[in-house]
Amino acid sequence: MKKIDLTIYLILAAIIAIVAFTIYGFVKGNPGNKAQAASKLETISTGSTDSGDVAIDLTPARIDDKILVLDISINTHSVELSEFDLKKITTLSYNKKTAYPAEAPKIEGHHSSGSIIFNVDSSLKDFTVTIKGIPKVEERAYKWKR
Repeated sequence: MKKIDLTIYLILAAIIAIVAFTIYGFVKGNPGNKAQAASKLETISTGSTDSGDVAIDLTPARIDDKILVLDISINTHSVELSEFDLKKITTLSYNKKTAYPAEAPKIEGHHSSGSIIFNVDSSLKDFTVTIKGIPKVEERAYKWKR
């Protein structure tokens, strides 16, 4: 009975060690990986949920040599969001380049969220995302420096 208990404890210890090293690897990250986590760049908010206005929060979630992923959260109490197409009214500007989203969520109702994805190149450093036409702020500019 003691031999079986010892074997079970050793197996559990091995599993715990594997899980711990796996989590440590994800948290620490690979130094050779050029992706940047969202925690390094802050969320920027514009607007409010007052009557006729829309609150929009943008957060860079991932940046690497090929894509920029921004998490977007949109909230309002009075504006119907379905009339706005983020792929058409959103632009990314960096290094004298301008790009439209490769992907963007369809927004509707009064509360929407998702990710806006831009194809970029390795020259992306400082960048600005502009959203036009959503009330009350006609042109919203979100600027980040890396």
